[in-house]
Amino acid sequence: MKFFFFALCAVVFTAVSCSSGDSNNGIDDSSDDIDSTDGAVEDRDIADETDEEADIDSSDEDAGTDLDAVPDEDSVVDLDDAVPDEDSTVWPPAGCIQGDYFVRFGNFHAHTGNSDGEENPEVAFNYGRDTGGLDILAVTDHLEQLYTLYGMADDDLPDCIAMAESLSDQGFLALCGYEYGSGFEVSIETGLNISTGHSNIFFYEKLFPMVQLDFMDYYKTIETCFECVAQFNHPGDESLKQTFGEFEPYTPIFNKMALYEFNGNGEVWDLYFTALSKGWYLSPTYNQDNHSANWGTANDNRTGVYMDDFSMTGLKNAFLQRRTFATSDKNATIKLMAGDICWMGSQLSGVKKIKISVDAGDADNEGFQKIELFDGMKNILAQKDCEDKPVCRLEYDLEIKFPMHILARSTQTDGQFSVSSPLWFIP
Repeated sequence: MKFFFFALCAVVFTAVSCSSGDSNNGIDDSSDDIDSTDGAVEDRDIADETDEEADIDSSDEDAGTDLDAVPDEDSVVDLDDAVPDEDSTVWPPAGCIQGDYFVRFGNFHAHTGNSDGEENPEVAFNYGRDTGGLDILAVTDHLEQLYTLYGMADDDLPDCIAMAESLSDQGFLALCGYEYGSGFEVSIETGLNISTGHSNIFFYEKLFPMVQLDFMDYYKTIETCFECVAQFNHPGDESLKQTFGEFEPYTPIFNKMALYEFNGNGEVWDLYFTALSKGWYLSPTYNQDNHSANWGTANDNRTGVYMDDFSMTGLKNAFLQRRTFATSDKNATIKLMAGDICWMGSQLSGVKKIKISVDAGDADNEGFQKIELFDGMKNILAQKDCEDKPVCRLEYDLEIKFPMHILARSTQTDGQFSVSSPLWFIP
């Protein structure tokens, strides 16, 4: 533990949070509208941004968790059913992400003794794999504590990366990132410093500046980082201020800020719609934010990742293409599709009417209560009564008259839930 950091926090950043703790968040079932409109979707390609070849052998797609609940993608698609009364002459539509993907489960927010957690990355990776049952674990210690007392980068990050590479194989991926959290603003009411938000950085081997008080400076650093993929961490966890200026848009990093955490004490369900309405292209995650030696066992929170290649390159592609889902059940799945071939995360253009499907399943055969399909204003477009069955499917014919996005949520009989990545549309 680096005690200088806490002194730094006390003197310079009185109310900057150095830790968000292990917490679970309930999901509000309310379908009230949020006070913002569904922003127009900009046409930008986020599908294939990669910068490096992984050193990990990705030939074995049988590694990890194999779920029968994921439908067979080899079946022939009936285009008449997939595209009812389709006016577009282009099929598949522009922006359609297609592929055969398998599911893996990970935790993409965890701390060790390199910051304010316990043990070291080697212990964390071995525990997460052998005891926590994780397919993927990211150690993301606090950025500020990865510097020495004299403001120099220490060896914690490169040592963590080397350990992660040595432990990654065909059955387990280990990676190291870090958590930014030095941004703050002064409260008009109290005069105290309030954190403006925390965020993880992945796939980058260098440290960002130790302190960036204005989160827009952090955004600009992300902009210049070709390799980086970022995540909004536990939005609204300590106050509504911890939302990066209520998700103030910064379009140069829309492709890089790819993930949104559902763990935390804030109103994460409502805030997700707020962030999407501001134009961010965000795919949901559900992590554990471990500060104790319980990586994978703190709770059942998991981030599901649909991958075509079990490697760092495959993981990065899944993040950039928004092929993730958040689940509070350790092996439940949810999949949102358009026209039976366009995966969630797709940004479709030239479409006026198309069939939407949502598939939910659980490897332990736990039953589902319902599936709900939402528009960008949090209105329920369709709902399916799953009758306590372990596999459930919702279908809906969607008409697109203006730029919009949709997403799905499944609720199990025991109350656990999963949230899909959105689909975006421009007619």
